[in-house]
Amino acid sequence: YQEFSKYGIKFLLNQVTNVKRDQHNLCLIGTDDYWAGAPRLPVASSKGKNETRIIASHNPDFFSDLLQNCSHEFDLGLAGHTHGGQIRLPLVGVTSYNIRDRRFGEGLVSSGSSYVYTSRGIGVVDIPMRINCPPEASILTLKRA
Repeated sequence: YQEFSKYGIKFLLNQVTNVKRDQHNLCLIGTDDYWAGAPRLPVASSKGKNETRIIASHNPDFFSDLLQNCSHEFDLGLAGHTHGGQIRLPLVGVTSYNIRDRRFGEGLVSSGSSYVYTSRGIGVVDIPMRINCPPEASILTLKRA
């Protein structure tokens, strides 16, 4: 993390930063790792008026837990971890997303008033290859409603 901080990049580990414009607040929240860390949200469970919340968590199962427990309101969750399944066999499909809630394996999923986007990312895990699962570097554009 020190190398990134030299360039002004701040990691949000169970932290929040706010971007305010006029009467609107964009609340950016980063969490610790779902498996190896202690992820928690450093904000109130319900959103304030004119507040948009974006939560970044490596593992999309974190969002599955939030949505099942209705414990926090958020607008957009950003995740990775799955590599899109990494290996997709013909007629079989994805062999493993390595998550409990397969709805968040990849792409954009809506659940109530929240959305979760899981990127396939550009890397690999365990097996150093991808089959029928191209890497993805996502660019998301936020627009005022």
